[in-house]
Amino acid sequence: MADSRRLLKSARLRKRREFLLVQNQGQKISAACLLALVLSNGTDRARLGLTVSSKVGNSVVRNRIRRRLREAWRHRRALVPKGIDVVLIARQSAAQADTLALTAAVEVVVAELKKRFR
Repeated sequence: MADSRRLLKSARLRKRREFLLVQNQGQKISAACLLALVLSNGTDRARLGLTVSSKVGNSVVRNRIRRRLREAWRHRRALVPKGIDVVLIARQSAAQADTLALTAAVEVVVAELKKRFR
């Protein structure tokens, strides 16, 4: 059974060169435990990439953060402007952040995206 609410491959950044392009040319948006880099992609959809460094924690911690960020993004993706690539970079403080804090940080990023990309 395919879940229509899931984050499809076409809605994610998957290649290193895609991440590097956004990181080198994108605009920065800072939130509590996140840094978001944003770049127009010229398509009709927003794509998400997640970066959680080993400096943040061990693999269990990093994967937990990724899952929480993906879920927060999935619930808010209808509010995100189309035609942008977003890379969310977890800061070290994300390791101690609970789900509500990570969700609030994603909400801050989405609100700023709506202001910058109408």
